[in-house]
Amino acid sequence: MELSLIGLQNAGKTSLVNVVATGGYSEDMIPTVGFNMRKVTKGNVTIKLWDLGGQPRFRSMWERYCRAVSAIVYVVDAADPDNLSVSISELHDLLSKTSLNGIPLLILGNKIDKPGALSKEALTHEMELQSLTDREVCCFMISCKNSTNIDQVGFNMRKVTKGNVTIKLWDLGGQPRFRSMWERYCRAVSAIVYVVDAADPDNLSVSISELHDLLSKTSLNGIPLLILGNKIDKPGALSKEALTHEMELQSLTDREVCCFMISCKNSTNIDQVIDWLVKHSKSKN
Repeated sequence: MELSLIGLQNAGKTSLVNVVATGGYSEDMIPTVGFNMRKVTKGNVTIKLWDLGGQPRFRSMWERYCRAVSAIVYVVDAADPDNLSVSISELHDLLSKTSLNGIPLLILGNKIDKPGALSKEALTHEMELQSLTDREVCCFMISCKNSTNIDQVGFNMRKVTKGNVTIKLWDLGGQPRFRSMWERYCRAVSAIVYVVDAADPDNLSVSISELHDLLSKTSLNGIPLLILGNKIDKPGALSKEALTHEMELQSLTDREVCCFMISCKNSTNIDQVIDWLVKHSKSKN
């Protein structure tokens, strides 16, 4: 995966790279001269990050570094109203280049820890994101200083200890732009845990399609699958039998498949899920 990080100087691009790569933050960052390339490895995925200088003399090279990347990450200082108009102009000028047509765009409103920082709604409006209809666009409000919402930008890894077993959990973004990286994170794991909103019939067909497309990858052959039908506390939630049928689980004959109906809100059946994960973590080891 290859990403280009762009935005005006002092928006926090290099700070973002450092927080993602090492978890470290420093107030005394040296402005990027030209560009800086970092490789960040998370699980089985290596992300190449192009951190491009934001000073006026470097902006002409943004377009060259954004060609054919997986996504363009545009960082905005949400607490700097004086430079917002310039940031808007530079963004829309960049996206007008035909070489960048269709490349997904992630807007990061940084420095929300500062007084007067824009809200997500205000930044979305000011940046005129609603006018960008030729590509997928998403916006997160973050603070590199406090690591606020950094985990939402793609994936999050947590370790859970149960008795003598430590389970490493990769929590992957479910938005369309992140689904292409699911397969890379699922290689060689002890089990794939696929969570379904059992009370959302409108998105069930998409969930079914994404699951079966993922499992068709030869790199994932034989890896046990745990389906979790969440939100059974809501009216109209599917039963286990109905979800099993709708998800076509009976057709998955090349691996162990298990299904639990849960409620994260009420902690229903969560202990059973943990026990299942511990069992399969031990068998993997």
